[in-house]
Amino acid sequence: MKKIAVITTGGTIGSSTDNGIIRVSERENPAIGRALAGQEYEVFSPINILSENARPETWDWIARTVRTLHWEEYSGILITHGTDTLCYTGAALAYTLNDTPIPIVLVSAAYEPNDPRSNAHINVQGAVDFIRTGGLRGIFAAYANDGEPCRIHLAARLEEITACGARLHSYGGVPLGTISDHQFIPEQAPQNPTAQELNQSRKPAFPTGIAFDRRVALIKAYPGINYGVFDLTGCTAVLHCLYHSGTGQTEGRGSLTKFIRRCVEQGIPSYFTPAHRGDRYSTTQQLMDAGAVPLPGVSTAAAYVKMVYCCNTPNTAADLPLRDICFETIE
Repeated sequence: MKKIAVITTGGTIGSSTDNGIIRVSERENPAIGRALAGQEYEVFSPINILSENARPETWDWIARTVRTLHWEEYSGILITHGTDTLCYTGAALAYTLNDTPIPIVLVSAAYEPNDPRSNAHINVQGAVDFIRTGGLRGIFAAYANDGEPCRIHLAARLEEITACGARLHSYGGVPLGTISDHQFIPEQAPQNPTAQELNQSRKPAFPTGIAFDRRVALIKAYPGINYGVFDLTGCTAVLHCLYHSGTGQTEGRGSLTKFIRRCVEQGIPSYFTPAHRGDRYSTTQQLMDAGAVPLPGVSTAAAYVKMVYCCNTPNTAADLPLRDICFETIE
């Protein structure tokens, strides 16, 4: 097998603990060395940060590093990353590197590699096994929840890792597959793309090297929120993260409906997730009547990242936020 490119970016999987404080480390990652024993690989380190400090520019640094590699020389690319913003970087790389002819796999860990509770080793091993046996092109993530085998997820469908138990799930509840006995076993589910669909040749959805000078506001609903306090200065678009049923506050002085109308008056588009097809609540219809656009079948993280790229990429089609780019949308 050809060599594997390893891109390290920091995160818990690239950290160590000193006097109770977890910090990114400059030392060689033991999980990588163990999983890649006997396998030729090259390491690249464009950044070394905890992922909570990531910004859209960080996504671009990683994507540009991948673009500098001669893809034909590698059987796959492994990217280590922190858990906190893994779902956002996963979506960003899926949108900007979706023309890859080889598998690119994101790997993270719930605890730093030297912690006996860490899943770093099984995750890296799962990524390597997937590169060796999956036979798929695209952007993926390898992660084992506590007590479970390593699952392979589509990077554009990653949910935020849970605060309790540090568990990772795919949007829609079904991973792409599982690693068993060092082999990739695909999950047969109607919402998953086939191998043929994944391996189709495609063009990159968004370029690298863009300036992220236009910002998207992501506002999460909670009881008692007063939308009247939000300042729209410098805001290009708004994405509302609503309750699970796709509903938001429509009554009261600081209601979301009034805020959406204010956005419309200022030429700032408003979108919302989650959004469900078919029957909807009356409050959801009120938000739509006020001018909000639903983004059905896609996670909030994937929708937010797509909107960031749409707002910062010249000549982007107006309906691109509604389109499926790299299997992020579930019908």
